[in-house]
This record gives sequence, structure tokens and C-alpha cells, in this order.
Amino acid sequence: MTRPDFASDVLALLARHGVSPARICLELTEGALVAEPAIARRTMQQLADNGMSVVLDDFGAGFSSLSYVHQYRFSGLKIDKSFILELTTSSRSRAIVRAIVRMAESLDLSVVAEGVEDEATLELLREMGAGQAQGYYLPSRWGWRRCWRVRWSVARVC
Repeated sequence: MTRPDFASDVLALLARHGVSPARICLELTEGALVAEPAIARRTMQQLADNGMSVVLDDFGAGFSSLSYVHQYRFSGLKIDKSFILELTTSSRSRAIVRAIVRMAESLDLSVVAEGVEDEATLELLREMGAGQAQGYYLPSRWGWRRCWRVRWSVARVC
């Protein structure tokens, strides 16, 4: 991400294999942005200009996630699983996740909740308006066919 030719290399590779950049979602942690912030910003801009989604992974786990949302052109946020794992037992986790979902909505960013391991957590995320979820609960309990149907339903959580 911090190599000046990263975006052009990725885009050339996709073109060589006939894959539209719009079909790719690159997930970055804060660590990928720290070493060379100016290069990372230009790289993300070039990828976004070509239709690729770039998502900030493990959102909320780092020291300056909000500044990264402000400085970089992300298309979405992946809420760190440490908040999701305590969603049903911690009012603080619920408040934080609700705030992240609302902030993402106001910034027109997608939201993925990582670490969904039970139905109660999934239901809370639906109620909060989280658009997507990942976790061991979904594939092991549902199978891919049900997961695919639910993904494209009104809830869009899968």
C-alpha cells in the first residue's frame, strides 16, 4: 500500500485477468497507513477512482481511527470484533457500535460487523442498522444458500 506503484500494479493485474476493480474490496488496517501516509492516501485515491472499494479493518481498535476516516477515502468500516463479541452483555459496546453505525451512515460508508457468533448478536446488529456481518455463527448455522438469500434480503446482513 505504501509503494508508489502499488495501485498501478494492482490495477494492471486485474486488467490482465479481466477482473473489474469494482469487484474487489481491499481491507486495510491502520498499520498499512502509518509508514507513508501521503503515498497511502494517493494509492487509495487511485484505487477508488478506478472503482475499487477500500475498507478500514478493525475499526475502533486503534489509536486514531477517527482521524483515518477523516483523512483517507474509505468506502466502508469493519467494526472490530472486540465490540461485537460483547454486544449482548455490554451496554458500552452497544453504545459504541450504534455510534459507529450512525457515523458511517452519515458519511455514506458501508459497515461490516466482525465476530458475529450468535443469533442475539445478529439481531442487535439488524436493529442498529448494520449493513453486513461476518462471523462463525453465519456459515456454520446457515449454510451458503441461506446466507446468500439473507444477504440480498431487506436485512442485508450476512
